[in-house]
Amino acid sequence: MRIVDTIGSRRAFTLVELLVVIAIIGVLIGMLLPAVQAVREAARRVQCANNIRNFVFACHNYESAHGEFPPGVNRSGALWSAHILPFIEQANLYDKITIIDRQEQQDPTDPIGETQWFFDSPTPSLESLDPAERNRAAMLVVLPLFQCPSSSQAKVVPQYVTDRVVKILPMNRSNYACNGSSILLEDDDPRIQTDLLQVLDGAFVYDESLETAEFSDGLSNTIFLGEVDYYGQSGACSSIDSLLETDNGCIPCSSEGSWGPWKDTAHLGSEDADLMNDLSEVFCSTAVPPNLYERAPAACQQIEEFEKYELQFGSSHSVVIFAYADGSVHMKPRTIELVTFRALGSRAGGEVIRQ
Repeated sequence: MRIVDTIGSRRAFTLVELLVVIAIIGVLIGMLLPAVQAVREAARRVQCANNIRNFVFACHNYESAHGEFPPGVNRSGALWSAHILPFIEQANLYDKITIIDRQEQQDPTDPIGETQWFFDSPTPSLESLDPAERNRAAMLVVLPLFQCPSSSQAKVVPQYVTDRVVKILPMNRSNYACNGSSILLEDDDPRIQTDLLQVLDGAFVYDESLETAEFSDGLSNTIFLGEVDYYGQSGACSSIDSLLETDNGCIPCSSEGSWGPWKDTAHLGSEDADLMNDLSEVFCSTAVPPNLYERAPAACQQIEEFEKYELQFGSSHSVVIFAYADGSVHMKPRTIELVTFRALGSRAGGEVIRQ
C-alpha cells in the first residue's frame, strides 16, 4: 500500500480562479460606484439647498428688523449678501466693512465708492485703518455658506479689472445670486439708465429696498435667490497680461485665443455695480434660460449673444435650486418652460403661473 504524505501540502488559487475573482470584484465596483456617486451628489444637493435656505431666512430676518428687504446692491457697491452678514452669524465681519460710503451718499457725482471694493493690493488686511482696504480684505474671507459643494470652479479666482490695465488678484465669488429681472437680456440695457424699476422687476433692485407689499404676485410666486455656476473661458489666453475685457464683449487678447462668455457674481461688494457698469455681478434674469452656458458659442462667435450669459442662473446639479420670496426652496429642471420661468421672476407682473 502506498501512503501519501499530506503534511505541509497547500491549496492555492489557480490563475484562472484569481482572474475570475478579480473580474467579479470589478463588476461589483462598477455596479456600486454610480450608486455611491449618486448618494454623494444627493448630499451635496441637500447642502446647497440648505445654503440658499439660510440666505432667504436671513433676508426675512433682515426684513423683520428693518421693515424691508435688503437692496440688491446699494450705491456704495455693497451687495445684499453684505447687508445680511449679521443674520448669518457673521456680525464680526460685518463690523469690519463699510456698507455705506457717506460721502458718496451725500454727493451722487462723487465716485469715491469705486475704491471701496476695488482691488489694488494682493494682501489687504481686515485690521487696516483704511475702510476700503478692510472691504477688500473681506472679499478674501472664505465663507462656506456662499459655496455650492458641487460647483465646478475654484472658489477664489482672478478678478479682471476693466480699467485698461489688467490686474489679476484673487477674490471670492458666490454661487448664489439674487433675482433682479424677468426682462433683462443685457446688463447694459439702456433702459437701466432711464427707467431702472421697469427692467429690474424682480425681487431685488438697485439702491432701493422693497417691502413685502410690493410683491403683488405673491411671495410664493416670486423667485428670490438662485444658484449660479462658473465655467471656463472659450479660447482662454496664455498671455493674460495682454487681456482687455470691455463691455462684456470679446476682444482678441493674444494670437492663441480670445475672450468668450463669462459669468461673474460678486461675493460681498462690487466696484462695477457701484457705478452701475456691470449689474450682472449682482443680478440674474429669468429672461435667460438657466445653464445657458452649456450651449455657449466658441470665443468671438455670435458676440451679440454674450450678454445673456452674464445674466443666467445655473447649477452643477442636474437641477437648479431656487429660493422663493416666501422662504420655500424649489429644485427646477434646467429645461423649465421659459414662459413660466419669466413669470416666476417678476414680483408684480400679474401673470398666471403654472408651476
